[in-house]
Amino acid sequence: MFFWLPAVSATASELILVYEPYTLGADMAGLVRTADSFFDQTQNSIEFQPVAEVGQFLEMLPEADYVVMPPWVYRQVGDEYDIEPLLVSERNGQKEYNKFILSGANGPGTEDDLAGSEVGMMRLGDVTEAVLNESFFAGGDDAYQFNIIDVSKPVDAVMAASFGQVEAAIVNSISFDLISEEQPQLVDDLEIIAESEAFSRPGLYSMGGSDEERIIDIFMEMEGSSTGQELLSRFQIDGWVIKNDF
Repeated sequence: MFFWLPAVSATASELILVYEPYTLGADMAGLVRTADSFFDQTQNSIEFQPVAEVGQFLEMLPEADYVVMPPWVYRQVGDEYDIEPLLVSERNGQKEYNKFILSGANGPGTEDDLAGSEVGMMRLGDVTEAVLNESFFAGGDDAYQFNIIDVSKPVDAVMAASFGQVEAAIVNSISFDLISEEQPQLVDDLEIIAESEAFSRPGLYSMGGSDEERIIDIFMEMEGSSTGQELLSRFQIDGWVIKNDF
């Protein structure tokens, strides 16, 4: 599912395509309204289009001028489309995150014990295996020997592991921290049995759009207005910063 935002003027607009499944799914319509208001206030002709499904995102990617996406997507498509990193998001001063394998009360003791287990996680389309390989299995061909139970939101994976509906869950630390803050009872009985290396948080990337400096300025100045702060809140971040080591 996706939503179109109208351009703010009759001139040619630049398309910012957004795929960030961990934080945007709860209220996509609210995100659209807030983004519409913010970009209208900047008096720039910008279309801001969030996309909920990775397949749809990849299909529309060639049309974009700029992209907001997680770094694992960038690593999959960056070379093919000659994508240039511009900014990275941050929350509580952190510009990186990890992925966790969480074990429930009757779940595996280590990641080596996952074979045959049912594991709740958000599938990432065709790149699921590649992401799991990179995150936990050192890029090996034999990524995993467990059954993925697809969920629509990270909290559903955590809830399933907490209630014993699956033996384990895989979520990133962004989602885990938010769930721990908002619903701590769901994580009380879960154990982190594996942690990936650090990834950069979701970033802003250029697909060759014009006037990159202007777009960078607009994103970095979001926190300077109440509407921009609301948009950042919907991304569940505090702001955007330049980062050179994506």
